[in-house]
Amino acid sequence: MGRLDKPIRLSGHAQGHLQFRGTSLQEVTAAIETGEWQDAELCRLECRKDFPYNADRFVRFLWMNRERLS
Repeated sequence: MGRLDKPIRLSGHAQGHLQFRGTSLQEVTAAIETGEWQDAELCRLECRKDFPYNADRFVRFLWMNRERLS
């Protein structure tokens, strides 16, 4: 059984920070499945994948946060 045969599940902390980081569950899943894996600190692994910048989504994110903080 390969590493990606298991379902991808995010912790509550990770799910809560998706919007804060300006990403979606689909992008995180795509990064895990097709991203470039490399060694990280403390004998861990990390993966990276570049996605097109979506300025409209970022503006909506800022507007939503501004409204929430008002």
